[in-house]
Amino acid sequence: MLAATVADPKTTDKLMTMKEKFNFPNAGIHIVSHKIGEADYFLEELKLTHPYEPKFNYIFSAFVSALRSITFTLQYVMTKYPDFDAWYKLRQEKL
Repeated sequence: MLAATVADPKTTDKLMTMKEKFNFPNAGIHIVSHKIGEADYFLEELKLTHPYEPKFNYIFSAFVSALRSITFTLQYVMTKYPDFDAWYKLRQEKL
């Protein structure tokens, strides 16, 4: 008889694929999901890298670039929806 295994909640998230971790319902939003996954990848790499390692700055730069590309991609994907531009402009002003 096989023993049942219990998933450790601390490692369960790490076992999830990016598709499972960032699941969006709308068509086209998968592009944004991909960008979020990219930023998440570099964040995880940063967590594993000591700040004094030479590669830390490269990973940090890639993380910031990936984060910034999320909003650009979101704007591109969502422009086909009515009133998105007005909604987004209000959110930008709040920042």
